Amino acid sequence: MSSSNDGYYSTVNPFENYDSRRTSRFPDTDAVEGSGGTGTRLIPDQRTDPKYPRLYNALTRRPDELFVSGGFVSEDLGAYVAALDPDTFEELWRTHIYIPDHWNYPGVAAVLADGNIYAIAGNRLASVHDGHSHEIVLPQHDGQGGAAYNGFVVNPDGVLFTKSMERGQPCEQNGLAQNLGLVCAMYHNIPSFLVAVDTTKSYLPIVAQVETPEFIMSRISTERRDGIDYIYLPGITKLWRYTFQAKGDGYAFERDLSWGPFDYVGTGMPGPAASILNDWVIIPNNGFMSQKEPFTIWAINIHDSSKTHKLMPLPAYPQCQIGSKPAVDPENSRVYLSDFYAGLALGLDFDPVSGFSKRWEQPQVMLSFWAVIGPPDNRQIVGTDYVTSGTESGQPEDQVVWRDADTGTEIARSGAADSHYNAQSVCPGFDGKFYYMGLPSNTLVELDTAMPQRQHD
Repeated sequence: MSSSNDGYYSTVNPFENYDSRRTSRFPDTDAVEGSGGTGTRLIPDQRTDPKYPRLYNALTRRPDELFVSGGFVSEDLGAYVAALDPDTFEELWRTHIYIPDHWNYPGVAAVLADGNIYAIAGNRLASVHDGHSHEIVLPQHDGQGGAAYNGFVVNPDGVLFTKSMERGQPCEQNGLAQNLGLVCAMYHNIPSFLVAVDTTKSYLPIVAQVETPEFIMSRISTERRDGIDYIYLPGITKLWRYTFQAKGDGYAFERDLSWGPFDYVGTGMPGPAASILNDWVIIPNNGFMSQKEPFTIWAINIHDSSKTHKLMPLPAYPQCQIGSKPAVDPENSRVYLSDFYAGLALGLDFDPVSGFSKRWEQPQVMLSFWAVIGPPDNRQIVGTDYVTSGTESGQPEDQVVWRDADTGTEIARSGAADSHYNAQSVCPGFDGKFYYMGLPSNTLVELDTAMPQRQHD
């Protein structure tokens, strides 16, 4: 296995984006073979029983292990991590994080280098080992509906970085309405807590925390240079950067006054998480649906934030939404993203001197994360396509699509993974398997690219 070199377990899929730079590049995967003839290869699937509500991500550890995380902290028994037998889908154990009357927003789970699973939901962080968990409480402001810590990243020393979101009061938006309450959170603009937790100690001490200048909506990314961790935080107006390093007898966050803050939003809407492509931070605006102007994608140099490139790749589509962050391909210096309302997937080349150029464009209605798979000389990307007409069922279907990363050509496709699109990851597994999070169906869908194929006519 390749090492992600930033505190994760060495496995095919330890985390929703593989590494803390949020590349979504999964190096220990193989490219999927094409149809070998005309038509599209159809990938067969098997499914769990419908008992996994609000699935968010799947992750691996050893080949005979599969884990999923999902749920909301105030619904049913709460958010959960479950272990499944990857061959039979028998559930081996499940552990919950429950907080009554708390804001419900998706968290995440990952396997860190110590082999333990770490899960976050609401303002709880849990270390999970064989179904037993230890939780700590993360900071929040009183009377604001309960903080949601929407994900985390980790440094090579096992220090986990996470940040809060609070929707504020009053706010009647919950469930799936109004982007899970993010509209309220943007309106109230409550500063986020940026928190560092030392996972090398069993009691999970918080070793540093700081409040940010504005509400940080999207998930954070980090990279390390010269012993300093640099954390990138996409706010509702600017991209901020903090440093984390030893100070005296402890550690401290400090806002990096030498870099940014960078106005990536402009006259558009706040964007998704940033991805780090070699020496550049890649981030688009318009993570929410915008009707004012097409989205813009930015590259900001990590050494000098005055060095930037930008591109508006779809100028004819003012109604747009880049619902999930770009994936990046460091070896090929390429960026992959999709505009949900334009119904287009894009491959962009990036040159440090001349900036972005459009390499290919393909019709695809996608809100999920991309996964970048296969070796550098045979790159592929995997995402979803919400097909509303011409399906075998006659009903709208969310399907999974594999594309050649160099040309955008479709290589393979699943049947109906679910009846509605989602913004989750298509997660790689061992032996050519991929996992789709079925939200309306409450099922985990396994897509097996090694199974015998059939063709569309």
